Amino acid sequence: MTLPHKIDIETRSDGALILRSAHPLDPVAATTAEWLHQWSAKTPDAVFIAERSGAGWREVRYAEALGMVQALAGWLLAQGLVPGDRVLILSGNSVDHGLLALAAQYVGLVAVPVAEQYALIPGAHYRLI
Repeated sequence: MTLPHKIDIETRSDGALILRSAHPLDPVAATTAEWLHQWSAKTPDAVFIAERSGAGWREVRYAEALGMVQALAGWLLAQGLVPGDRVLILSGNSVDHGLLALAAQYVGLVAVPVAEQYALIPGAHYRLI
């Protein structure tokens, strides 16, 4: 829903204008996990993330994303990782990369994205870990 414009304008002595919305803000999610739960409940069938796949698109909806993130998060914890541990993600930009990064955040892990090009540099592997 779009609200009608309602703006408070403050004119300062130096001529600067400060514009503020007069509409109160909705509550803000404190974590990405809370945010994902919120939008999965509000708009479960809306597209959360998508990427080209062949001639079409691979789309993941909010409710699907939440389930996938929870499953990946459980798998990460089952590997013995604990909150604060780092998870190196050596990958190009993709839906899977995004879901894995969210899964890490979901359980308090630190996602460390590394561009896949670094894997191609001779002798660079030891620097990645």
